[in-house]
Amino acid sequence: MAELKIYRMNPLVPMLSYGTEEAACFDLSACLADRASVKGFDPKNESVAFICLKDEDGTFAIKLPPRYRVLIPTGMIFNIDFKHHVKIWARSGLAIKKGLSMANGVGIVDSDYVEEVFIPMINNSDEELIIKHGDRVAQGELIFNWNQAEFIYIQDRPAQKGNRAGGFGSTGVS
Repeated sequence: MAELKIYRMNPLVPMLSYGTEEAACFDLSACLADRASVKGFDPKNESVAFICLKDEDGTFAIKLPPRYRVLIPTGMIFNIDFKHHVKIWARSGLAIKKGLSMANGVGIVDSDYVEEVFIPMINNSDEELIIKHGDRVAQGELIFNWNQAEFIYIQDRPAQKGNRAGGFGSTGVS
């Protein structure tokens, strides 16, 4: 079994867990603290700061307007073994039910990155969304024993393989 070493930056950082015994990915949660400034961007790509305040139930939260992006802190630093990395994926329920998804599609945490892990999120809905401390916002997958490719530049254009011609729907729509 592979190991992922985790440094929790404070005791309030939610612990990682798998949703089920068969789950391929572990849940990553927002780590929001009182009056913390969370970096974001508006729809015109201007930098903005979201300030964490207590919600009605006493939980620290930020309010994310429609079409805004934010870097959600996890409060964790991963110590990933050499030749391993962590892929960060969106949670399908958040994307389909609320319109909250990852701004970059899929995130990669390399083994030589030893800073806090942030989840880049975007509000694709037409309504303000509230993200609270402890909310599961993404899922991570430890990938191990990969190899970097050796790049070999060739002089001649590669020959056509099979009867495929083109991309972006060239093999049919259904």
